Amino acid sequence: MRSEAGLDFHFNLSLAVLNVMRLEQRAEGRKVISIDSAKRRNHNESFINQMFSRLGLDQTDSKFALHLRELRDY
Repeated sequence: MRSEAGLDFHFNLSLAVLNVMRLEQRAEGRKVISIDSAKRRNHNESFINQMFSRLGLDQTDSKFALHLRELRDY
């Protein structure tokens, strides 16, 4: 975009997304560290969900709990 209104919209939308991300992290009781760590955690979460659904495993099984927590924050 080259118009001033378009650029303003883009910047405002970017900042709004950052604020929503920070609110989500605070609601979950996690410390807001960086945007990169939030992106990495969300990617890891998505990857874990894909793997478990394709393998037909149950994520709520207690034997996976500790390992899943570690993998999400990897």
